[in-house]
Order: sequence, then C-alpha cells, then structure tokens
Amino acid sequence: MNLKLIALSCLFLSSQISYLYGSVAPIVILFGFFLCLLLLLSGNIKSKYTLGEWFGLFLYSSMLALSVALFFWGEYGPFPPRTLYLTAIVQFLIFILLLNLNDSEINGAKNIVLISLLIELFVVLGQFSFVSYGFGFEQKNEMDIWGIGGTMHNPNNTSVSIASMFFAVYIWSVTVKKHGTLYWAITLLTCFGVFYTLSRTAFYFLLVFLLVAVVNKYYVASFKKRLLMVFIVGVMAFLCTSYFVYLNGVVSQGSNELVGRSYDRIFSVVNIDSDDSVAFRLVSYVRLLDNIFNLGIGSFSDLNYFVFFEHGDDPLAKVNPHAFIPEYSFLFGYMGLFVSVGLVLYHSTVVFLNKNVDVLFRLVCIMAIIFFQSVPSSILVNPIFFAPFFLISKVRK
Repeated sequence: MNLKLIALSCLFLSSQISYLYGSVAPIVILFGFFLCLLLLLSGNIKSKYTLGEWFGLFLYSSMLALSVALFFWGEYGPFPPRTLYLTAIVQFLIFILLLNLNDSEINGAKNIVLISLLIELFVVLGQFSFVSYGFGFEQKNEMDIWGIGGTMHNPNNTSVSIASMFFAVYIWSVTVKKHGTLYWAITLLTCFGVFYTLSRTAFYFLLVFLLVAVVNKYYVASFKKRLLMVFIVGVMAFLCTSYFVYLNGVVSQGSNELVGRSYDRIFSVVNIDSDDSVAFRLVSYVRLLDNIFNLGIGSFSDLNYFVFFEHGDDPLAKVNPHAFIPEYSFLFGYMGLFVSVGLVLYHSTVVFLNKNVDVLFRLVCIMAIIFFQSVPSSILVNPIFFAPFFLISKVRK
C-alpha cells in the first residue's frame, strides 16, 4: 500500500467523512497526520524542491503560521472564532503530499479526487431527493432552507468544489487518453450537481469548460479558431436556452421549487447589478482598496472585520466577505494580502506552465481560480479548494 496516497485520502476526504460519519472524521484526520509524520521520518518526503515549489511551500507555511498565531494571540470578536489552524494544517499537508507524488502516483491522486467528486454528487443528489420527494440525505445546515449544501453544508462551497474536481478529473482523463463511458456519466451527474447547488459562477464556468471539451474533441484547428468556435457556440447556446426556457417558460417552476430556483438564479445575471450576493462581495473589494494603505496587521480577530467597513455596508460582509483575498487581508493585514494573492497567482501560474494540458483548458482553469475564490462563503475553512487545480498542474501525457 502507498502511504502517501492513503494519507492524501484521509485528508482530502475529511469533510465528506465528517458529513457521513461525523464521529469517525477526527480519527481519520489524525491517522492522516500520523502517516505524514511517518513519511517524513522515513525519508519519503523530499527536502529538495524547485524555486517555484519553495514559493508554494512558503505560502502554505505562512498560512499555517498565521492561523496558529491567531489561535494563541488573536482577539475575540462578536462571534466564536473558527478553528482555522486545523484547516491550514490539512491544506499544508495536502500540498506537501501532492508535491511528493511521482508520475505513477499522480494517477492514484486523480482517483482520490474522482472518489471525492462521486461522493459529493451522491450526497447532493440525495439531498435533492430528500427535499423534493422526502427520502435521501437531510441537509444538516438548518440555515439553508433549500437543503442542497452537500457535505460542506453550503451550496456555493459545494458547487465550486464539484466544478473544480470535475475539471481535474476530466483534464486528466482526456490528456492520458482514458476517456470512456464512465466519464460521460460523471459529466452528466456533475451538471446536475452544479445546477442543484447553483453557484452561478461555477455553473457558467462549467458550461464554458464543456464547450471547450466539445470543440477540442470535434473541431481540431488552431488556437484562435477553436477560441472563436467556443465563443460562437457559447453565444448560440445561451440565446437558444434563454428563448426556450426563460422567455417561453418551457420549464414550469411550479413543478419543482428547486429547479425553478436554479433557473431563476441562472438568468438573474441580467439583473446582476441589483443582486445582493454580488453587492456585498463587491463592497468587500471596494473596502479593501479603500484601506490598502491602512491594513497593518489586520483585525487579527476572526469573523470581525467591522473596522474596515462603513456604517451602511452590508452587515454580512463585515463578518464574512465571501471572497478569499479581501477576507484574508482584513484578517491578517498586509501579510494576509500577500499570502492570498500569492496563492491565487501561484496556482494560476503552475496550471498555465503545464503544456501537457490543452491551452484552452488551462485558460478556463486559471480564470476559474480567480473567480472561484470569490464564490464560497470562506476558503479559510475549505482545505481542498486549491488542490484540484494543483493536480491539474501535475498532469502528464
């Protein structure tokens, strides 16, 4: 048995194990920690890295150090602080393990992501079944009235995770020429999973990704011609869907509230300027720019960023900006700004530099990293957010 892959499984699947078997999760995570320690002591964790890998290690080490410092010396705000140091430890160890996988072990890592994706889809579809028909998985987050939050108890978090894991699995499969019937079934299930949890950003990026996949499969030409074809097909698909679904009401919203809600959110992009969820994310970036010369060491108080906002701003943004870069900057000041921007740029760069992956797929993934970091309620409690994208950077033909 490969200890690196076993340890990676324990850590990568921890949130899903926590959802399905809550009491077992701490044991599994501790076992993952123990295996990582064993690998380090046995010399299976290398000590020589490239300059880029050292930069990635510095960023994740900094995230871990900041989270530990917050735990011991952070100020207590109006809300109980989260155990961010635990998430940071898992993130750091997942990154270390992925760095130390050889080419043959990368396939095993892909299978772990695939298993995680299938579990997430199974839970999401089970929650949809429960809300719609009364049997399946009951949502454990009582704040989500729709009941579709996946194992992460939040629709946006789950939607983004499903999309990014699918990107990694699909890119690996087409790059190494192992793209059979199973992957088409997974593609269909992924579409349902993202549609039911519906983050609009994840949904639109999934559509663009699938357009690229279709164009690459059936239209082999230069980069510019393929890019043009993706644009043309995308515009045509959007216009046709708008006409048949939105304008003529082909889908009856009365038949299923969840389906109606998803369609409403998909086409609410036409009124994006008046969307509250967009507004408080946007104000977070505006306040970050307003305070760019006054960040200092941040609030150093989890879920307590009131000092950086104005009185009339959305109250939710002052507690949870729903955007990684502003939140980490408000929490840890200039060091948080450096680490958050550094992580986004680092993962975007390593994906871009992997020429084994088709250039259009790389562009979609880079844009997904940039936009997805502003979708989940908080990346600070999501240990696997960057991992699928880093796996894409390790794909080899």
